[in-house]
Amino acid sequence: MKQIMNKLLLFSLLLFCFQTHAQVLDEYVEYGLESNLAIKQKEADYRKSLLVLKEAKGLFYPTITLDARYSLSTGGRIIEFPIGDLLNPVYANLNNLYQLHGFPTDPPIVLDNEEFPFYRPKEQETKIRLIQPLFNPQIYFNQKIQNKLSESAQISLDLYKKNLVAEIKIAYYNFQKASQYKLLLEDIKLLLNENLRVNESLFKNDKVTIDHIYRSQAEICKLDQEFSEADKGIQMTKAYFNFLLNKPLDSEITNESASQNTEVLPMDHLQKSALSTREELTQLNKYSQILNYKLKMDQYNATPNIIAVVDYGFQGEKYTFNNESDFAMASLVLSWDIFKGFQNASKTQQTKIDQEILSLREKELKAQIELQLMNAYYDVESINNKRTAATQELIAATQSFKIINKKHKEGLVSLLEYLDSQNTTNRARKQLLLLQYDLLISLVELEKVAGTTIITD
Repeated sequence: MKQIMNKLLLFSLLLFCFQTHAQVLDEYVEYGLESNLAIKQKEADYRKSLLVLKEAKGLFYPTITLDARYSLSTGGRIIEFPIGDLLNPVYANLNNLYQLHGFPTDPPIVLDNEEFPFYRPKEQETKIRLIQPLFNPQIYFNQKIQNKLSESAQISLDLYKKNLVAEIKIAYYNFQKASQYKLLLEDIKLLLNENLRVNESLFKNDKVTIDHIYRSQAEICKLDQEFSEADKGIQMTKAYFNFLLNKPLDSEITNESASQNTEVLPMDHLQKSALSTREELTQLNKYSQILNYKLKMDQYNATPNIIAVVDYGFQGEKYTFNNESDFAMASLVLSWDIFKGFQNASKTQQTKIDQEILSLREKELKAQIELQLMNAYYDVESINNKRTAATQELIAATQSFKIINKKHKEGLVSLLEYLDSQNTTNRARKQLLLLQYDLLISLVELEKVAGTTIITD
């Protein structure tokens, strides 16, 4: 019995006395970053943002198109050319002037007026057109905005990765906690079985009544119920951990013991780091730059746009590609919205309001970060203090139980006193185990909130 008690005490105290071995956990984190489905979606969003940026840059380059048209037409407007009305009187006057009859003045020799349709019965036009923006502020600022949106997408990806790392670590520690809790229950069951054996021996020697045996059996049955809950906890924490890693939910997990130095950096140091490195604040800064570019874009809406257009092609009733049917034309085109119903002024005011909202959001976010950091920091401190107290409680409870257990074997203490001491010891062991892993989880939360390494060297 003494050997069992020493083993149980050593098992509880060594949980936080060994060195950190984070190799297995680091490998799981790396695997999760490569295979997590949500990460893949975020990476796809980032790649898409790069393509959108490339598209925006493409607006600076010329656009070259090939246009070909072949038309058949009939009817439409008729153009009359009064060549007869113009030249016939001239011929008559010349004859009278020079007393000659060299110019025709009588039908059908006189000239008739000509008529021809406005649309050619057959016509083709094939040309290559080049359009080059020369002055268009919308294209310039749109490219700047898309660049910042791409950077924002990268920040979103980094932020999700940081949160995923924290989730993987927490899930791993929860699985460890559930696994170690079951091992602890198995050790406690050894103690209860030993107590049952002792009570059976005492009953045979007429030192205790049979109710001692029944109570020992009841304690074992009660513990068996905890085993059922522990098994459920192991399966659920395993499934969630594998879900984060995009593995089959029942995949086996390497259970590695781990502990950490709990000497964290001072509060003011962590606060300064959080306010300068948190991705959420960096992302707000990108949004602020986007609004600045959008404001300039709105203001430049009142300026003209200038483009150059160059056409080269062939025209005619038939497809003939020669010097007689080709043509070339170059144009400068100015487009200027002189009045648009005060839309530009309204857009400018909207953007300025968005800037005010973003400024308020930044102040709110900084306050939230400070509050999160304070909560996480003092949570670590509180749990660490509880763990220290729980360690002392377990040592005292274990020593007390040793004495009472010795008296119990000699029939010198009541059953209730023995059970109370036994339950106190078991409760202290469970509490210490839970606090050890709660401390690890709280350190992960603090590291995530602080956005930097939190442990002192």
